[in-house]
Amino acid sequence: MKKLITKFFSTTPSVVKKGMAAMLCMCLFWGVGCKKSINSTNIFTVEGTIIAFVHPCQGNGILISVENIKNFGETGEFMHNLDSLINYQNAILVPHFNKYPIDNSDLITTLVPGDKLKFECRIATEADNILFMYDKPCPAIYGPISAPCYIITLFLNYQKQ
Repeated sequence: MKKLITKFFSTTPSVVKKGMAAMLCMCLFWGVGCKKSINSTNIFTVEGTIIAFVHPCQGNGILISVENIKNFGETGEFMHNLDSLINYQNAILVPHFNKYPIDNSDLITTLVPGDKLKFECRIATEADNILFMYDKPCPAIYGPISAPCYIITLFLNYQKQ
């Protein structure tokens, strides 16, 4: 088996190897990106603070710290822009606002990390995963953020920091 694998990689063109590597990264993202949940029909009213606009290779969304529902999200850390480590608690990931139409989209284009939001959301389904995908190869230094994925269904309010 080892000889077969060695022969395959020594005779395979580098373009094919890069494509296979990209496919592997995509499979890994699908497997560890958004947490799966059985019930996606419940609507939750969430109040939280924008932590960061996440690099496409790390989840391609907006990381939000949830303040009004305990244990709604997850705790973790990630390297943001390759220069700063961000720790987060009780955080969820929602798609970038330009990925799908929501009310007041003209207002939310000015939001930045630290701004407070209030919105209604539901758990992301398998079909929603496309909103978090990135279609270009990602450097190995990026890894997906461990946070449950939600879809905003109604934008209620915001407060600038």
